[in-house]
Amino acid sequence: MKKLLFFISSILIIIILTSCSRKKTINVPSKDETVFVYNENYQTYHIDDSPFYTVYDNKNKNAGNYSVRISLNDKDKYKWEETNDSYDLYYS
Repeated sequence: MKKLLFFISSILIIIILTSCSRKKTINVPSKDETVFVYNENYQTYHIDDSPFYTVYDNKNKNAGNYSVRISLNDKDKYKWEETNDSYDLYYS
């Protein structure tokens, strides 16, 4: 019985490790090189659309420094190719 439990546990560990290492890599989107100048209108920091990530806080009207956040939609299935992780990206 102990051998059977050990065998089943070993198989589960292998399955978990295999599934964790099989995240699909997503290219990090390019930064917007636009130089923004206050003009009383909303301005957009452009990031290419993708079904794999969502862009937050990329439209602002007032003068100041802002950060744009890019977050993978499914961090369990995807990771950034350049950083090899699933953390949110911040551009400013």
